[in-house]
Amino acid sequence: MKNRFVLSLCFLWLAGLLQAVPYKGQHAPVELLADVSEIVPGETFHLGLRYELEPHWHVYWKNPGASGLAPEVEWTLPEGFEAGSMAFPAPERFELGGLVSYAHEGSPLFIVPVQAPFDLPAGETVTIQASAFWLICKDVCIADEAVLELTLPVGDGMLPDENAALFAAAQDAQPLADFGLETTVQPGEDGRVEMTIRGLDSVADSDDVYFYADSECLIDPNAGQILRTAPLRLQLSPDKAYPGELPATIPGVLQVGDAYFVVGSGAAPQPEA
Repeated sequence: MKNRFVLSLCFLWLAGLLQAVPYKGQHAPVELLADVSEIVPGETFHLGLRYELEPHWHVYWKNPGASGLAPEVEWTLPEGFEAGSMAFPAPERFELGGLVSYAHEGSPLFIVPVQAPFDLPAGETVTIQASAFWLICKDVCIADEAVLELTLPVGDGMLPDENAALFAAAQDAQPLADFGLETTVQPGEDGRVEMTIRGLDSVADSDDVYFYADSECLIDPNAGQILRTAPLRLQLSPDKAYPGELPATIPGVLQVGDAYFVVGSGAAPQPEA
């Protein structure tokens, strides 16, 4: 009986470790989550920055568009841990003060893969800290920041966490990769460029297709995008901040109705300072 009581206390203690304290941010509680209940030495797990946005408030995509700032995170990890790049959900378009921005409403979860070292001793605990900064907007914009902390035990099996469903939903909300779409960019008319799209069936009208460039200062987010057919292509306006001709391939996300696809490859050149 005593052993059962001790085991129960240990279970409750470990369960408490998994609950990071949310930050009660302005118009959005923010918390740091993990998709596992324990860390396995040498394995990859995922952390996530999750916002619970009040209605009509939004935070920004990695390319915020004409205004805004994407969430920024500085990780404090134990020795040997390595964090990857943040994965963003598919963006939406918002207009504020005549400027078109790319952002997220609702409960977006920004996912980061983390590689654990092989020499972690089983039974110990690991504390991870995220210093986050973001801009949240509605009809006004507010800068906010928080230091979030999460402690996880080290074990020999990656037990499913109660947050696993949230991470699965967040992965479903990301643009589809490796779908076979190909895009190329070449000079067009009236100062525009044309992005030819291969691997996509014809669509009804220009409202069904929109291109979000991964990087800022490449495509003007305030300019309309015109759909042309035979072959299927989008007429885009280069951003005035980009010098010279745009590259033949621009990494980004292509929206087709309710579907989003990763297109392009490699790193896009950045404008000169």
